Amino acid sequence: MRNIFFLLAVAITAFFVFQGQAIAQCPDGYTPRTVYMTINGCPYQVDLCVSCSVGPVPSSVSVIGLLQIPQTPPCVQTWTFQQVLQEVESQVSTWDYMYTYLCDPMTAPPCPNQAYNSMNHWVCWKIQCIEYLGEITLYYVACDYDNYCEETYSWCWQADEHGGHYVRTSYEHHMVGSINCTLEGWQIHVPTVPGTESECYIYHTPCNPTIP
Repeated sequence: MRNIFFLLAVAITAFFVFQGQAIAQCPDGYTPRTVYMTINGCPYQVDLCVSCSVGPVPSSVSVIGLLQIPQTPPCVQTWTFQQVLQEVESQVSTWDYMYTYLCDPMTAPPCPNQAYNSMNHWVCWKIQCIEYLGEITLYYVACDYDNYCEETYSWCWQADEHGGHYVRTSYEHHMVGSINCTLEGWQIHVPTVPGTESECYIYHTPCNPTIP
């Protein structure tokens, strides 16, 4: 029993130490949040920057970093980073997730009225090799916060005979700044020594979709 409490204390300590790295990365007006989710069968820690709506200002959420939590035996992730991050972004930007786990509870307006939210998709990322609770793992982190793809979307509640469902509509997306990284993910060197990191590489967003 003592060992369980000791490991729990170590995990909590590591969480706050690591969380401190994410706090410095959030832009003004955003609050750092860390959540845990399972993506394609593997557990992840996801670091977010969140701005909850005040009056007419829409809520906004952005993923600033993520890592696959080490396990024994290891969980083999068959998805690419692009696929993992797209799935994370799709989950954290849903109405239920935003207003259950990230912001105060809110009710989406009945359709056709709209409530607007936004997400900043960072277009340049890098990989850091770190120690996480004594295990070597990779931390994927955005490396450019001045240039990004801003996506605005709307939500409403559509009532039906089954009770109803949320309806999401993509409003617009536009590039803020420009893309200042040139390498694709397959062109970088993945670090293997703690304390080292890769070059910045391109993450494809709605503003710079993957070339067929």
